[in-house]
Amino acid sequence: MSVGLYLLEKFSSPVQDPDRLLQQMAAWVHQNYSDVLPRTRQDFVETSPTLFCQLHPAAEELELSLIDLEHLTASANTSTVGPGFHIFVCSLLQAWARNFQASWLTPEETSEDYGDEAEYYFSGEFTAAPSVQTFESKRQGILQSWPESLHEDEGYILEASIQEKVRESGGHYFVLNLRTSVLPRGRRAPYF
Repeated sequence: MSVGLYLLEKFSSPVQDPDRLLQQMAAWVHQNYSDVLPRTRQDFVETSPTLFCQLHPAAEELELSLIDLEHLTASANTSTVGPGFHIFVCSLLQAWARNFQASWLTPEETSEDYGDEAEYYFSGEFTAAPSVQTFESKRQGILQSWPESLHEDEGYILEASIQEKVRESGGHYFVLNLRTSVLPRGRRAPYF
């Protein structure tokens, strides 16, 4: 199951030239987020002019679609990269709204079709945080439960990560990886 956002924005005044706006938006992304080496392209989602933004090599594109001259939608699946990427996309959208004199409509102002599945954008609190805390506490438990003879002072490194489906509010799942490896010092476990 994916987690992401689908937000609705209202401009302070109607857009006069949609193509020019998308070009300005692309230039703004490149200027303000050059450190992530963004790639942008213009196309359509159905009949809506859309700016597609590739912000991370493993992430799906952020889609910014003009649905009419007063409204834009932002759509992104952020779960392919994780909670930090979700927070980054929300931060980008908040900065974008300030720069382009726009406001993102709250869930109370829109239909159920719009919102942030992680409930971070408007609250500032990420519902996946308990999953991250659960991951860390279980990882620490695994590391502490292994015999002393396998700790680093014996020439071995114990790596632990946990795969757990944690059901969060709204029925969304966040997946963490469960794997333990005991390796000779200097070797790393392969990543899947």
